[in-house]
Amino acid sequence: MISKEVIATQQLSPVVETIFHWRADEPSHCLLRIFINDQTQQAYVVASELYSNNQNEKHVSRHFEELAKSVFEQYPTLINVSDLKKVNWITHYGKFSVVHSFENLTTPDRFTQVDLPWPLPTELTPLTSHRQVIEYAEVQELSNSVLLEQVADILNRFASGH
Repeated sequence: MISKEVIATQQLSPVVETIFHWRADEPSHCLLRIFINDQTQQAYVVASELYSNNQNEKHVSRHFEELAKSVFEQYPTLINVSDLKKVNWITHYGKFSVVHSFENLTTPDRFTQVDLPWPLPTELTPLTSHRQVIEYAEVQELSNSVLLEQVADILNRFASGH
């Protein structure tokens, strides 16, 4: 579960906010946000499933172990054993993950905690992790800790070059 230890009251801004590409059988991508809390020595890695990836049936949740390993390899100075006691790995799914249609207008945001051993072992398999849906109250607590800007707003900002 997400740590309930509160030291700072200010929301953390992402130190990484990007469309992240990795390989899981075939190329995949997601919106990746990494938040680092130096006081608690924890990182929050939020991988948001994008429709452009989902339509090719490359789901973040199905290939999370490969994603985690790629993030660890791509950002060794941020996600490192010497500075962090814990990494909170989170998948995020919402209306940005599905085709835009009338039926999908009310698709809710869902967050899932993916518990992986820390430090990450050299071999990760789906059996390495445990997944649990983050309940609404816990999402609110998470939102108090980290700045979870709307995915559509981030993607619009990327598209406009800001």
